Amino acid sequence: MRKAVLVHLFVLLAVMLGRTPAQPAAAPVKPVLITAVTSWFKDYPSNDAVWELQQQLERKSGGSLKIDWKGGPEIVSPFEAVDALSRGVFHMLNTSGAYYTQLVPEVVFLDYFDGPIKALRAAGVIDFFDKINQEKAGVKLLGVVRGASGYALYTRKPVTKLEDFKGLKIRATPTYVPLIKALGASPVTMRPGDIYTAMERGVVDGFAFPEVGTMDLKLHEVYCCMIRPPFWTGRTVLLMNLQAFQKLSPEHQKLLTDTMRNIDEQWVEPHFKKLLEIELRELVTKHGRKIIDLPEADARRYREIAYTENWKEFVPTSPKYGEQIKKLAEPFSKAWPPSY
Repeated sequence: MRKAVLVHLFVLLAVMLGRTPAQPAAAPVKPVLITAVTSWFKDYPSNDAVWELQQQLERKSGGSLKIDWKGGPEIVSPFEAVDALSRGVFHMLNTSGAYYTQLVPEVVFLDYFDGPIKALRAAGVIDFFDKINQEKAGVKLLGVVRGASGYALYTRKPVTKLEDFKGLKIRATPTYVPLIKALGASPVTMRPGDIYTAMERGVVDGFAFPEVGTMDLKLHEVYCCMIRPPFWTGRTVLLMNLQAFQKLSPEHQKLLTDTMRNIDEQWVEPHFKKLLEIELRELVTKHGRKIIDLPEADARRYREIAYTENWKEFVPTSPKYGEQIKKLAEPFSKAWPPSY
């Protein structure tokens, strides 16, 4: 009798606690992992917003949604990475439009849209490029993770006027080619990781590169001069395999897109503005490099060439969207004065 009463009390207590005696403890929820690759090594500034997104997603999701970084260009060549992404080899990629013009030629146009990312989103620019990326490569454009700085040419010997570029061999990716040719120089296509040796051995006389990041790759050791004014705006893009994105729960999709939007509108530009200030200062004071400002007449012509030659070259590569994108860019694509 006493034993039966004890069993009855035990069952009653278990019910009051919301579980039966035989019910096991709930297993922890397994987090959803987004595997990611970057076109640059881990500590390169173009990846900074990815790490910010990684931290914010894990915190906001309570650990249920995580970015699992697999590596940089040692995993896959930057020029082949979007193809691998579209085939689902990994889920997410941080890259430059210059690395996948063979799949989506229109993506380089994003660099010719100067101004705040928030203004581009408000004008429908980011959504339009997302549509094109989905259509042509099966990838979703989550956001723009670089801004508030442009591109520059870096040389082994001083260049003080446009005439000095004639005959030089300049490292390039496809997006720089029209500018370099128009300056009378010869473009040489190569990966960022090959620039140092090419400059050191005199294979090239200079290279085109973002304003922020040469010190991180120690490229300041092999050039004497940074030529200004800058041109265009660096628009590194964060992409995701479309099917992988669609497999996320609606809650995780919203969390990912909302967090990315907040980062590219509120975090990216102040971050890169600060990095640019540090880079320009330390190149001179710490490393003894020269920053050469072209005379105003040459500077105006230089930037005019950068915009007009590239629109002329790349608009015909997109019969469907080229002219439409160029018109969309009119409020943002200004040769003078420089934005940065």
